[in-house]
Amino acid sequence: MSAYVSANPGKQPTDLNQLLPYATTLEQRAALQKQQDLLGGK
Repeated sequence: MSAYVSANPGKQPTDLNQLLPYATTLEQRAALQKQQDLLGGK
């Protein structure tokens, strides 16, 4: 998340897909996928 904030100062992600480029490890990608699943794929 800190990489996203650095690249997009003052902006919050409006979609979890915006964070995918900043998820650099399999664990981070899995965590994002889990969040998406919990939110109903939004």
